[in-house]
Amino acid sequence: MPTINQLAQLNQLSGSDQIPVYSASNGDARKASISTLLTYIEQAWMSPAFERVTASPTLSGFTLTLPTGANSLFVLLTPTGTMATGTIVLPPAASAADGQEIVLFTSQEVTALTFTLNGATAVGGAPTGIQAGASLTLRYDVLSVAWYTTEKPSSVGSGTLNFLPKWTAPTTLANSIVRDNGTEVSIGGAPIAGQKLAVYGSQFNIVTDSDATLTVCNAASTAPRSATVEAANYTDGTTGTAGFRASIARGTLLVPAAVVSGDDLGTFISRAHDGTGFFEAGRIQFDAQSNWAAGRSSSLTFSTCASGIVGDRLYISPTGNVQLATNGTSFIAGGTGQGIKLPATPGNPDPNTLDAYAEGTFTPVYNGAGVVGTVTFSGRYQRTGNVISLEIGITTAAASTLTFTSATDYFDNFPAAATPSVDTVTGSPVGDSWFLVAARVGALFRAIFQKATSPAFTVAANSSVRYSFTYMI
Repeated sequence: MPTINQLAQLNQLSGSDQIPVYSASNGDARKASISTLLTYIEQAWMSPAFERVTASPTLSGFTLTLPTGANSLFVLLTPTGTMATGTIVLPPAASAADGQEIVLFTSQEVTALTFTLNGATAVGGAPTGIQAGASLTLRYDVLSVAWYTTEKPSSVGSGTLNFLPKWTAPTTLANSIVRDNGTEVSIGGAPIAGQKLAVYGSQFNIVTDSDATLTVCNAASTAPRSATVEAANYTDGTTGTAGFRASIARGTLLVPAAVVSGDDLGTFISRAHDGTGFFEAGRIQFDAQSNWAAGRSSSLTFSTCASGIVGDRLYISPTGNVQLATNGTSFIAGGTGQGIKLPATPGNPDPNTLDAYAEGTFTPVYNGAGVVGTVTFSGRYQRTGNVISLEIGITTAAASTLTFTSATDYFDNFPAAATPSVDTVTGSPVGDSWFLVAARVGALFRAIFQKATSPAFTVAANSSVRYSFTYMI
């Protein structure tokens, strides 16, 4: 047999190539293929045998001490149910071998998993929990005196079709309350056909420390479309409501405080685009009219836009009074004072519009010498639009009279609201051909009793009479 240096050179090996070996079991020289030699090396050094360790804890928590030695370990945990906690005591670092491995498999979830170092400096990358049917691998490094996680448990978990997953533990996934069937999405319940998003529950919050906006947008369409926020409530025969609610408070989200008078309690704003940007078109606004810690009062204001300026148009007071902000017209509600309040003077140029109303009392002043005894004078007026109704009352006590001389005597001191704006003469029959005549000449407005055939008119004692007349101003 030639020596090695006499053989031809071979630069590329194949699995079928042969090499000489001495077989100790057979006591002679034999040949073996390169493939056979490789298999032996892998089995002897690359994949050492694992020592099997099993445990089946039955309590909510457990502690498992691993054997002392340099053998690699296969640890099989088969708890009777989910474990709240579990502790693995690692082999003593003094006896552990470089490259020693521990493969751990569990049939049930261990929610909180910890390791006792037992002389090692650390367990790098170790999970804090492991789900059912998962495994992990630890490898020892003698230079750093530490164990390292070379394979971690998967985080798949179990779930239900169309449910989005969530973490129920650091390494465990399960169903969330969000569902997605590929067409519709829902939170807290089943998706609704044709509705892109359905939210179930009593409350839906957007919590932020800035202007928070929920926008419903229709971007473009070839057909007329509407962007609408709709509140729907199906009561199934019971009482209920569907609405929009604005909750306003001072303070913070966790510690709210009472609002004070003048605070904005909620606003609905409409905006429109003018070709360059969006501008306000109108609003509906609630305001606090008292400090709510002491009492609760609110008002409601409606605003519209005219010539680019938004202004208040209609105001509702806490007691229900309605006022037109542009001209002061009010609708008074509640109790015995209800009614419609118009401005005291007209302002609308439309002759077919009732735009003024006023009424009141006054004390007419008698200018003359015909009073005998005690005579009392009173006056009332009412204005409806441009029409004035005026009344003069005369009351005489016992043994008292009023003799009115038409040539010299008159009444004045009429209220400004009842005074004609131009020179006016009006009369009202009194009796026996007498007339109560009111006349405005220049700046003077006076009333006199007048009769062509007799210059004097007497109101007898113990009398109470009223004389009235109507005119336009």
